[in-house]
Amino acid sequence: LIAAWTTAGFATLRMDKRGVGDSEGGPCSELGFDTELGDFRAAFAQARELDAARGVPLIVFGHSVGGMIAPLLAAEFAVHAVVVYGTSTERWIDIMEATTLRQRLMRGESRQEAEKEVGKLRALALGEGLNGRSAAYHGELHEVDLQAAWRATKCPRVLVLRGEYDWVVTPEEQAAIAEHTEAAVEVIDIPGLDHLFGWHPTRDASFEHYGEGSYGEGAAQR
Repeated sequence: LIAAWTTAGFATLRMDKRGVGDSEGGPCSELGFDTELGDFRAAFAQARELDAARGVPLIVFGHSVGGMIAPLLAAEFAVHAVVVYGTSTERWIDIMEATTLRQRLMRGESRQEAEKEVGKLRALALGEGLNGRSAAYHGELHEVDLQAAWRATKCPRVLVLRGEYDWVVTPEEQAAIAEHTEAAVEVIDIPGLDHLFGWHPTRDASFEHYGEGSYGEGAAQR
């Protein structure tokens, strides 16, 4: 994705989370969301300085949780546009519960069994942590009012990209961004893409081979 943007003439700045990739600090699994947001805020401030020196537009892109961080940054800094993919405006743990239920039902579990397991998720996330992130991370992110963040964004345009086979979040969750911002919002659906930008021929294939699909060029081409 970044290579495609570079080929198209965009300069990009990417930051690895603490303890991930080339970044020092961490371990990432022990960090809270507020710490991580502060790191992204610092990186974004640097991007703003670089763009101001070059006299070029500043665009923030966010994928998944990054799409929740994007409006928080765009509420603090004036940007020309926000682009998001596979994100939601709902509260964090509510999102996790909804997507976990959806995925369990897709695996063929009964609704009763699926709801029983989902009922354990909130206490687990806020008690022990979940999915490699700390309890502090889940609690702090859940407290963020994403709808208010979108209302506070300081940008004229928002582009919402939706993968056809992104079952992690629903199309309606993503389109709801338009209800919470005064920016001009365009929603574009990209055929075949899952939540991780992988391309699959069918929805069933996207579920069976999640994370294994070939890279879909559709997102960069938009």
